[in-house]
Amino acid sequence: MKFKSGLYELNSDNNYNFQLNRLINWDGGDLEEVRNISQKIG
Repeated sequence: MKFKSGLYELNSDNNYNFQLNRLINWDGGDLEEVRNISQKIG
Protein backbone atom coordinates (compact mmCIF):
# COMPACT_ATOMS: atom_id res chain seq x y z
CA MET A 1 0.00 0.00 0.00
CA LYS A 2 1.32 3.42 -0.90
CA PHE A 3 0.19 6.52 1.01
CA LYS A 4 0.05 9.98 -0.53
CA SER A 5 2.09 12.67 1.19
CA GLY A 6 1.94 16.42 1.48
CA LEU A 7 -0.33 18.98 3.07
CA TYR A 8 -3.13 20.71 1.20
CA GLU A 9 -4.73 23.99 2.30
CA LEU A 10 -8.33 22.81 2.20
CA ASN A 11 -9.95 24.82 5.00
CA SER A 12 -8.93 27.91 6.97
CA ASP A 13 -9.70 26.18 10.30
CA ASN A 14 -6.62 24.16 11.28
CA ASN A 15 -8.63 21.32 12.84
CA TYR A 16 -10.83 20.84 9.78
CA ASN A 17 -7.84 21.20 7.50
CA PHE A 18 -6.00 18.45 9.39
CA GLN A 19 -8.97 16.07 9.21
CA LEU A 20 -9.56 16.76 5.52
CA ASN A 21 -5.91 16.08 4.78
CA ARG A 22 -6.21 12.78 6.65
CA LEU A 23 -9.11 11.90 4.36
CA ILE A 24 -6.99 12.62 1.29
CA ASN A 25 -3.67 11.14 2.43
CA TRP A 26 -4.74 8.11 4.47
CA ASP A 27 -8.20 7.10 3.26
CA GLY A 28 -7.83 7.65 -0.48
CA GLY A 29 -10.30 10.53 -0.68
CA ASP A 30 -10.69 12.37 -3.98
CA LEU A 31 -8.71 15.62 -3.73
CA GLU A 32 -10.85 17.57 -6.20
CA GLU A 33 -14.10 16.48 -4.55
CA VAL A 34 -12.83 17.43 -1.10
CA ARG A 35 -11.47 20.75 -2.42
CA ASN A 36 -14.85 21.64 -3.91
CA ILE A 37 -16.71 21.23 -0.64
CA SER A 38 -14.05 21.96 1.99
CA GLN A 39 -14.64 25.73 2.17
CA LYS A 40 -18.34 25.14 2.91
CA ILE A 41 -17.44 23.26 6.12
CA GLY A 42 -17.45 25.37 9.23
